[in-house]
Amino acid sequence: MEHLVYYDIEAAFVLLTALVAYHLRKYSDNFQSRVYRVMLYALLVVSTSDFLLFWKEITFGKTGTTVLLYICILGQVVAAAAYLLYILCLTGRVERFIRKEKGWLFVPAWIVIALLVVQLFIPYLFKVGTDGSYQRQNGIMLFYLCMIYFYLMGEVFLVRFRKRLSFEVLFSTTVFAVVSVFTLVLHIAFPGFRFQFFGMAMCVLLYLISSERPQEYTVPELEIMNRRAFLKESEERLLGSERFPMLVIKVHNLKVMRQTLGNDSVNEFLKEMVAFFRKLIDNSRIYQFSQSVYVLALDRKKKDIDSSLLIRQILDRFEQPWHSGSVETKFRIHISSIVCPRDANNLNGLIDYIQYMRSLSSENGNVVLKTAEMDIDRPKRELRIRKLLNDAVDHKGFEVFYQPIYSVTENRIVSAEALIRLKDQSMGYISPEEFIPIAEKSGMIMQIGEFVFETVCRFIREKQLTDYGLQYIEINLSVVQCMQENLAERLTEIMKKYHVAPAQINLEITETAAAHSDMLENNIKILHKQGIEFSLDDYGSGYSNTDYLFRFPFRIVKIDKNILWEAFKNEKAMIALRNTIRMIKELGLEIVVEGVENQEYVDYLTEQHCDYLQGYFYSKPIPDRDFLELLRRENAQYYAERFSKNELSDIITT
Repeated sequence: MEHLVYYDIEAAFVLLTALVAYHLRKYSDNFQSRVYRVMLYALLVVSTSDFLLFWKEITFGKTGTTVLLYICILGQVVAAAAYLLYILCLTGRVERFIRKEKGWLFVPAWIVIALLVVQLFIPYLFKVGTDGSYQRQNGIMLFYLCMIYFYLMGEVFLVRFRKRLSFEVLFSTTVFAVVSVFTLVLHIAFPGFRFQFFGMAMCVLLYLISSERPQEYTVPELEIMNRRAFLKESEERLLGSERFPMLVIKVHNLKVMRQTLGNDSVNEFLKEMVAFFRKLIDNSRIYQFSQSVYVLALDRKKKDIDSSLLIRQILDRFEQPWHSGSVETKFRIHISSIVCPRDANNLNGLIDYIQYMRSLSSENGNVVLKTAEMDIDRPKRELRIRKLLNDAVDHKGFEVFYQPIYSVTENRIVSAEALIRLKDQSMGYISPEEFIPIAEKSGMIMQIGEFVFETVCRFIREKQLTDYGLQYIEINLSVVQCMQENLAERLTEIMKKYHVAPAQINLEITETAAAHSDMLENNIKILHKQGIEFSLDDYGSGYSNTDYLFRFPFRIVKIDKNILWEAFKNEKAMIALRNTIRMIKELGLEIVVEGVENQEYVDYLTEQHCDYLQGYFYSKPIPDRDFLELLRRENAQYYAERFSKNELSDIITT
């Protein structure tokens, strides 16, 4: 049967199309991608050499035909072995192959090479006449069996690890094996049928669509590699114990700028930034690990790269503005140099370093960090706390504790501050100072805030706390809550649900929250009209802007505990505390002093006519049952004056 050479032409055309499409897009330099490209080039060489062998218009003579046959056989071996290696990459078995299995899977490739060596002396695979004609010999069957081995072994791995693959990937790889084996068997039976290269070329093109997908490794708008490409390439380099340096850059302000200027403007800034990086580190790869973290993988082939000089150049550039049309801005950055495997000998360790950079907050100026200075455990802990918060929000796993507030004039508990607690079996209780900022960043703070508010309202309603002499409970509002447009509406709904009078709630607002005055002012106005009172919390911990005392209807000012503690160490601080108390009293506001821990504090603050005291001297924050017991015990005199003996007995035993 006449050889159908035009299928070789079509195969070459398909392969060239795949190569052009692949290289026109940014592609990841990972091992899988390199194997794919080897497969493409090998099949292109095979289809081209096969076409030249059997195109009747050209004759190459004995030597030329022999060389082309060698190229064709070697190309098929390379393509088949690359297919099996590609399957190992897709199924996640390539690491085991590199470290443990070594090369036993590819023994058939060495058998074929040995056969080609033998062919130099004995015509075991094929015989070429003086006119360039070609005849198969008995040994060619061993070559075909080796090829079939690669395709079938690949299919074995596909079946065994099919759950790791998507349907598209599983389908395309299986089709490749089936087509390759089927067309090869046809060719063995009918030498004139040589469709296998065209069929394999179509399958390789299908790979480009289903499994390779260069676009999945890039950030199209910036024309750089993404996080997925970084992780894949870094893992392979670490497996090979390859030394490779990189610069990690955390760019601050990007989130705020996207909210104010829009994505298009910020992308223009980033394009200018990337262009600068690309010019600075020619032939090095640039990755976007996250929206704010960029990694510059330095060219490991260049021995003269001075990372400290590069850092200096980057810092100098970031002292200058970046431009987007007529808009210009400056970015603050953290930058660090990391060398693997010195600083991190596995992928998890490398991610820990980068996650630490990602967790950093904005500071004045640009900062260089040394790896020795990095607390890489912090991002791990933050991620764990974030997971705990998710679970606690879903299953209402928080606890609300209460710390009593004593009235100096009435000498009893008149209120309490509700404080949320988060507990983990291994980590214990996690401080609100630690998990509240994480909750704010992750968007969970609104749900947590509503949980606390609803828990307090339920507690007030079910236990009838006014019968125990408790006038109100103080509840903290976070900065994010204060900025919510529907805050007043949601809190009102909850109070109505539990039939709680607004006078029984006092909302605490920090100085930081008060700075977000526009939205806060509107919420306070609505809630204050309904009868809810407000406290300015942690006064003295921030800028202590007295403007807040004039603008907002605060009834109470809570003086930060650190002011009190410092006053008993420093005479100047004592003067400041005394003057602060006098100023607040002259404004007609009531005072709560936090951090009261001993009798000396109590005596002094009583002399200064402070209204309320809060601290460990009276009680630490305690669960609701313990708080009720404390309330009953400490306010016994209040009961005696208000209730008859029988009524008091009923209350106490309730």
